[in-house]
Amino acid sequence: MLCPLGRRILPWAMLLLLLGFQPLVTQAWCSETDLDIYKLQVSDPKFSPAVEFALQDFNQQSENQYAYKLVRVLSSQSKKVEWRGKNSTIYSMKLQLGRTVCGKSEEDIDDCPLQDSAELNNVSQSTSLPHFTYGQRFLCTTAGPGTGQG
Repeated sequence: MLCPLGRRILPWAMLLLLLGFQPLVTQAWCSETDLDIYKLQVSDPKFSPAVEFALQDFNQQSENQYAYKLVRVLSSQSKKVEWRGKNSTIYSMKLQLGRTVCGKSEEDIDDCPLQDSAELNNVSQSTSLPHFTYGQRFLCTTAGPGTGQG
């Protein structure tokens, strides 16, 4: 009586064993906005320097003694335009910035940790940056603590 039951269980045990060795596949979900931002960052090599330029300009204009660094790109878009007979790209972006423990005069703020206080790190910057062959013009509007603007 024990043998017939064992023979019926053996194929199922083998199947379970074989299925256990299947590679695990993990899927990541992101919002459409995050996907659009990622596509812009990957497809346009001038986008990252535009973000760095906006961040540098924010830190220069800020009245705060501490440097801010990029936490996340909240939204962004680019638009191709013709300006003074040349093809240009205008970048519009909304950035979430965090205040670091490092001063503005320090060279590398990428490795600086953010300050602990949540309200100090709640800063957003909306920026439009036209990229030109012979320089850059920009319009920045900032909001948050220590920026001198509401």
